[in-house]
Amino acid sequence: MTQIHIRNSKDGQFFVRYIGRNGKILASTETLKTHKNALKNIIAMSAIFRVDSKHPIKIKDFTSKPVKEIVI
Repeated sequence: MTQIHIRNSKDGQFFVRYIGRNGKILASTETLKTHKNALKNIIAMSAIFRVDSKHPIKIKDFTSKPVKEIVI
């Protein structure tokens, strides 16, 4: 399963990292000013992934401790 991570950048902004089944980074976004923009990016990219009620998108949010898992 492809993993999606939201992370903090060094300047306090956010970025999204898409990781393939083999553990390699498929794509990483530019920095985004808000956490909400990171979620919008994931929704926009969801067309690439198989998304329906049987296959929801699972996101790991590394911007808070402990790491949260968000399901869209």
